[in-house]
Amino acid sequence: MPPNWKLTILRTSKEAILRPMLGCDITQAYAEGLNNPVVFKFLSPPPPGGWNAENMRGYVVDNWNSDSNALFGIYYRHQLVGTTRLHGIEWNRSRAVLGICIFDTSVWGMGLATSTIIRIVEFATDELGLSEINAGIKQGNVGSCEAFKKAGFRQIENSPNGDLQYSWTKTL
Repeated sequence: MPPNWKLTILRTSKEAILRPMLGCDITQAYAEGLNNPVVFKFLSPPPPGGWNAENMRGYVVDNWNSDSNALFGIYYRHQLVGTTRLHGIEWNRSRAVLGICIFDTSVWGMGLATSTIIRIVEFATDELGLSEINAGIKQGNVGSCEAFKKAGFRQIENSPNGDLQYSWTKTL
């Protein structure tokens, strides 16, 4: 991964930015958001006992140290409201998986997910040189499906029997 990505700040709107997550970004609101049943039903299973400062810090540090992951905080009006992550980056195949979690439900429906997806895809293309971005969306997550659709992704699979109902892709 290009070494300078960790210095990247991406503006998504007048009031929102994306920047690499640091251990000091871990807040009680972040933990509460990830442990909120309305939010975590759309995420990978939480660690046993749920998210806390220690395991969240480990997650952030692991992503920071990885050559195949890029974890960004989503800041709206200077408050951390979610994260987005390019992960499983396959440099030799020029592709990655994109995930997004807006854990602050007060900003749901404001277009923040769509603008974040658009901006992180631009970063993946322009700065990282990737040409394919994929995403999996859990069953029932209509908001994410709409955000990815508005950001130009197309649905490639619908498997309602599994954990992921939809697979989306965008070839750049």
